[in-house]
Amino acid sequence: MKKIFFIVAIMTVFCLGGCGNREEGASGQRISESLETVADISVEIESKSTKPRRVVDILSVSGDFKEYDEDGYRPGYIYQIPQFNAESDSAKVLNERIVEELYGTITAEVENILAGNSLFCHSVTYEVFEYGDIVSILVTESSDCDIVWYEAYSYDFANDKEVTNVEMLAMNGWTEDTFLEEAYRREAESVREAFKDYPEVTETELNQYIQPARDITDVDIPMYVGEDGSLNVYVPFPSLAGPEWVYQLEEF
Repeated sequence: MKKIFFIVAIMTVFCLGGCGNREEGASGQRISESLETVADISVEIESKSTKPRRVVDILSVSGDFKEYDEDGYRPGYIYQIPQFNAESDSAKVLNERIVEELYGTITAEVENILAGNSLFCHSVTYEVFEYGDIVSILVTESSDCDIVWYEAYSYDFANDKEVTNVEMLAMNGWTEDTFLEEAYRREAESVREAFKDYPEVTETELNQYIQPARDITDVDIPMYVGEDGSLNVYVPFPSLAGPEWVYQLEEF
């Protein structure tokens, strides 16, 4: 029963993620009370916003779920779901996509919390960047294995529409082709720099490191406009150990 209450409560929060202005009050209080009925789980619901409330939370859950382990570490979790506070059809579609893309990760970890299992992804949080009327949300999903994923969403409040990656590239003087060419160059350069003192490493061996990152590099990788107007992109850089690639923040 505890499991059902918790999941239903989270789904209830997600259902509030439609477009339109969201005000704190009775509905927020009901959500908070529903989540707090879950025994043995510390839950905090808080509202995070920019001024003038261009981004709001529909979910902010955090707490500890296990006793301290032998090293004195008490695992905790924090999960947040942001939304653009706008009323257009474009905002509605974008907000629904944010929920859909984060829902699976969070509900899977809720299952682990309720079962007392270790978490794979212990943190889903976000940052907000405002450049005039263009507002970007950067979501970071972190694991205890030092694996990090990023999702980025941007919205133009002046024109009431999503800002696509292709549009952000054009704003900063890049076409799709020139952007990909430069991203590929940086990926390859990072590998060649790492092996510059090892002339015995062949071109074929270098390409074995380069290719996996190149294969997943496209114009849909996470990017956002910084508060200074710069284009910030999380490029999958080749990794020489562990995973085949890791995200690295690059300015374009």
